[in-house]
Amino acid sequence: MDWSKIESNVLNLTNIHSRVNADALFVSLVMEMEKRGIDIRKKFKISQIPQLIPYQGE
Repeated sequence: MDWSKIESNVLNLTNIHSRVNADALFVSLVMEMEKRGIDIRKKFKISQIPQLIPYQGE
């Protein structure tokens, strides 16, 4: 994930310090929600979260 290229109206990336595994998953989730127009205050079941995190594997 190239942190310098992330643009968001929701996230303040300066507050994310480690920028590793869990941080990348969280940012991916919020960015996908923003992209799809999903309200970030929406409550989800744990089973719904994986479908909102884009797969970036090889």
